[in-house]
Amino acid sequence: MQIVIDGNPISAETGDMILDAAHRAGIDIPAPCRLPELRPPSTSCLVCLVKLNEKFVPSCAVPAEEGMVIESETEEVHALRRSALELWNCGSG
Repeated sequence: MQIVIDGNPISAETGDMILDAAHRAGIDIPAPCRLPELRPPSTSCLVCLVKLNEKFVPSCAVPAEEGMVIESETEEVHALRRSALELWNCGSG
């Protein structure tokens, strides 16, 4: 299936989360909750937020679907990621 991230069409496989398809295509979406030392992985840190259909969703928890148009590199997305990272860092220390 095809999805679009930041104007770039990329392939996604059935069962992929948006984050998986992005990483395979070389698109860097931060996801500290997927670090190997955190098992099981969490979907609640929200550092991997992307914008999908005018909503912000965690890319690690939303399955890729044919025709999705996703924004991952806007100032709005970056600001929300910074806020989530600050909260995540406060809770992990």
